[in-house]
Amino acid sequence: MKVLLVSLYFVEYALELANALGKNNRVHLLLLKNRVHQTIGANQLNGKLSNNVTYTLLPYRSFRHPSILRVLFSILNLHFSFKPDVVHVQECNNPLNLLFFLFKFKPVVTTVHDVVLHPGTEASTIKSWRFLVGKKLREHTYNKIIVHGEKLKRLFLSNNKRLDQDVFVIPHGCLFTFPQYKNENVREEPHTVLFFGRIEKYKGLKYLIEAEPLVSKILPDFKIIVAGRGEDVKTHRAKLLSNPHFELHDRFIPNDEVAHLFQRASAVVLPYIEASQSGIAAMAFAFGKPVISTNVGSLAEMIEHKITGIIIPPKDKLALSKAIIKILSDTQQRLYLSDNAQKASLTKFCWDNIAKLTGKVYKKAVE
Repeated sequence: MKVLLVSLYFVEYALELANALGKNNRVHLLLLKNRVHQTIGANQLNGKLSNNVTYTLLPYRSFRHPSILRVLFSILNLHFSFKPDVVHVQECNNPLNLLFFLFKFKPVVTTVHDVVLHPGTEASTIKSWRFLVGKKLREHTYNKIIVHGEKLKRLFLSNNKRLDQDVFVIPHGCLFTFPQYKNENVREEPHTVLFFGRIEKYKGLKYLIEAEPLVSKILPDFKIIVAGRGEDVKTHRAKLLSNPHFELHDRFIPNDEVAHLFQRASAVVLPYIEASQSGIAAMAFAFGKPVISTNVGSLAEMIEHKITGIIIPPKDKLALSKAIIKILSDTQQRLYLSDNAQKASLTKFCWDNIAKLTGKVYKKAVE
C-alpha cells in the first residue's frame, strides 16, 4: 500500500511511524520544514528514514500570503505523482492541515491526538473559526479516526457525530528518537524527578510545587528538574528560581539535551489536571523511567499502576508527594517499575505493533 503520511507538528512521532509502516508499505512523509529544523535539526532526515520512506519538507506559509498557492500546488502535485492509496494526517492546530482536505482524492485517516482542547492558553488562542472547521472535518471529512485510548474514544464519540466503527484505538508508540542522543557519561541522579514538556496550566505544575516541601522534609536532597516553555512557567517563575529544590530550564530543549535530562532523572512526573495521552510518558518508557501520573484522560491506560508507574488522583499534593517519596526511597520498586517500562516500550508500545494496527485501519478506510 502507498501511504501519504502528513505530520505538521509531531516530527519524532511521524518518523517512528513512517519507518515502521515502511517495512510493508511505500510511505511518503510530509513534514513542516521549520518544525523539522527546530526539533531534529536541518539536514538530519536522510539518516533517519528507511529505504521505503521518502519525504517532502513543506515551507510554512500564511493563508493571507499569495505564496500559499505554491504550497497548495505542491500538495496537489504530490497527490498526482505519488498516487497514495490512503492519506494519513496527524491532526494539529496548524491551519495548513486544512489544505489536505480541499481535494479529497483518496481515503483520509486522521490521528486525533487531543480529543478536546486543553484548558488554559491553548484553548484561549485557538480561534473560534478554526475550532468549528476542525469539528466539521471530524464529523464529515475523515474516513477513519485513530485515538490513543478507550476513554478518549468515548469522549470523541460524545463530542462528535460519528459511528463507533469509524473510531479506532491505537496506543501512542514510545519515542525512541530521543535515546539515540544518550551520553554514557550522564548518570541517573538519586532523589531527582523530571517535569518536562510544554508547560501550560493543565500540566499541574502548581501541585508539584505544593508537594515539594512534603517530599523535601523526608528527602532533603530532593530535586525537581523543570524543563520546557509555556505560560505556566511565567506564573510560577519566582517560586521556581527562589527554591533550591528546583532546577529550571525555561526554553525549548534540543533533542540531545532532552536525552540528558531524562538520563539524569530517577522518575518522570505528570501531575496533570487534564490530558488526552502523553508523549512525555512515551519518552519516559523509551528511557526506562517509571512515571508518576494523575488519572486523567487515557494516561492510566498507558501507565499501569504499580507495574510501570504510580497512578494518583489529580490536584492532590499529598498523594503526589507520597508517590514521589515511595519511588525515590524504594530502590527495588523503582528498578522493577523501570524494567517494566522498558519492556512495555519494546512490546505493547513498539512501533511494529503500532504499524500493524494502523495498517488494519488503512484497509478499512480503503474498503
